[in-house]
Amino acid sequence: MDYIWTEAMVEYNNYIYASAMNKNGIYEYYKTTGNTKCVGYFSDADVYEWRLHSTAVEFNGLIYFLPDRSNKIHIFDPQTKVIESIIISDNPKVRHINGFIKNNKIFCIQTVPDKCIKVYSLEDKKMTILNLPDNVFVGRIRRDFAINGDYIYLVSSGTKTIVVLNTIDNTIRLLDVEGFDEIPGGFGTIEKSGNIFYLSTKVGIIKWNFSTKNGHMFDTYPNDFGIIKENDNKYIEIKPPLEELDIYEQPFYSSYETNDNIIFFPQRANMCLRINKISNKIEEFIIEGEKETYETFTAVGRITKCHYVGSREDEKICIHSLCTRKTYELDKNGVIAEIKIVDDELARLIKNKINYCEDTTNNLKEYIYLINRN
Repeated sequence: MDYIWTEAMVEYNNYIYASAMNKNGIYEYYKTTGNTKCVGYFSDADVYEWRLHSTAVEFNGLIYFLPDRSNKIHIFDPQTKVIESIIISDNPKVRHINGFIKNNKIFCIQTVPDKCIKVYSLEDKKMTILNLPDNVFVGRIRRDFAINGDYIYLVSSGTKTIVVLNTIDNTIRLLDVEGFDEIPGGFGTIEKSGNIFYLSTKVGIIKWNFSTKNGHMFDTYPNDFGIIKENDNKYIEIKPPLEELDIYEQPFYSSYETNDNIIFFPQRANMCLRINKISNKIEEFIIEGEKETYETFTAVGRITKCHYVGSREDEKICIHSLCTRKTYELDKNGVIAEIKIVDDELARLIKNKINYCEDTTNNLKEYIYLINRN
């Protein structure tokens, strides 16, 4: 079955607003009645098979769709249904990996053609560009980030340095993760719990206290843990250590802190993992049917299986599995619940490029990712 998904959606006033990946439409889901309808198009943008927007954020009653493969920030007013845009680059081929709104400013993390953070002030409508050090981002800026108060923490595939962004004064400082040898491929994910950083790498999971500068790398995984990798147009399974992954490949794509654990969602790994914050025990985080095998990975043919939807500051997150083709809601207690996915009829409409910007209550509601259900 074909299906669609989005990482750009947000809830506001009991409605969920989503930017459909390959149709460039805004869809409104009313949680009370279950009605779903298309409320507008991004008419100034091309249709992409991948993401037009990297994320969506509600701010002061407006929905901000922050760009991925776009040089515009789109702003949607749920009351008037008007869509406006802010051009943040003269280059239409610009690419962003993520974004967020803090302290009345929009932050867009640009990766192509230059690595920088674009800061748009919602107060004076001015743009500031923060250049990222070339010696730090010698590779790919990771989509995953940690947020703590007014600070945002970013990592890349190039070094073992954490980039700390102060969202008040727009300053950047570097935090070297001391006590470890050079880490090939850098960090894949980052999560912060108090003074502790949890960083996944190709060679293990690092738990590092930035106050004491002490840390430890955990590399003892469940017995059936492994990596599925393409090699000479074939998929092979690799057991740790995982040096065979290239600089852009990582076992994990994103991470999330619950009350007791840090959970890691796969990029190339064949399962989700969790590490207990007290005992440091690493074990599989079980989602029924999620464990990847050679056969399922080959059939799916996609690398990323799970990813964030919504704000990292929310009490709940939403993950989507390209293995099970299901969407799940995960809360701070580590409780996971399945959410409905697209049905065959809507998939047929999408696959055949049929215009479905209409009230499709019984179909569209099955693919919109409900972050906070009633």
